[in-house]
Amino acid sequence: MVSTSQQGLNSMKNFVQNGNALDLTASAAYASGELVIEGEIVGVAVTDIASGEVGAVSVTGVYEFDKESAATLAQGDKAYYDSSTKKLDDNTSNPCVGTVVAVSGNKVDLKIHGHKI
Repeated sequence: MVSTSQQGLNSMKNFVQNGNALDLTASAAYASGELVIEGEIVGVAVTDIASGEVGAVSVTGVYEFDKESAATLAQGDKAYYDSSTKKLDDNTSNPCVGTVVAVSGNKVDLKIHGHKI
């Protein structure tokens, strides 16, 4: 049974989507699971998205990404994204894309906030 609050939300004339995943037009091609940065929006491609096409991008949750081997990231740190290597790092000149939940070797569990932080 759908709750009354959910029924009301879905029947609102201006409701578009729940916001956990956004339908975005990709400015570049993204593979499923790849970090997506579109303007200030940060998320993870749900499926492969061709450049110029609309695709679902998850903007909430925790995801595993590679990090630069020289980066010193720890739980609670902000993580930055190097678009040339497609890895997380600690270089503040790159866009800040989330918060580190855990680090194991060169893998980082990253909390996505849906926007640059």
